[in-house]
Amino acid sequence: MKYPRNVRVFRGQFDAAPFAGVLFLLVILLLLLFRVAFTAGVRLDLDLPTVSSKLDSVANRVAVVALDASGQLYYENTGVQDETALIIRLKETLRQTKEPITLVIQADRMVTLDRATRLIGMARSLGFKDALFSVRQAAPPSQRVAVPRKTEQ
Repeated sequence: MKYPRNVRVFRGQFDAAPFAGVLFLLVILLLLLFRVAFTAGVRLDLDLPTVSSKLDSVANRVAVVALDASGQLYYENTGVQDETALIIRLKETLRQTKEPITLVIQADRMVTLDRATRLIGMARSLGFKDALFSVRQAAPPSQRVAVPRKTEQ
């Protein structure tokens, strides 16, 4: 049995407007996808200390070292096994650049002062000019929310 064909090849003028609309929608969706794409690294849930005064920003390049409550070290969002591996990575960072670098230490509130000051001493011995602690700015009294404290077990 033969079916009748009613389809003919379109031979009219090409209209680019629908194609341009679809193309722009795809560009917008791709930009949004890359904006919310996963960032490489480890998500840290640090309970940083708070201060009430306004802090100055750092003018030169920074290297970020994080230290959580369990004592695990992180450099540039990746975990580091121990302090010797951290020293190797910090030396490599210092060697790669000629400009001064500030070491920013993101230490959890539960980290001992001894451990944090050891990081500062290590940074000074490697050649860092400045070492700063990263803190959160305290909320105004009208916006403060009571947060339960972590207890040691």
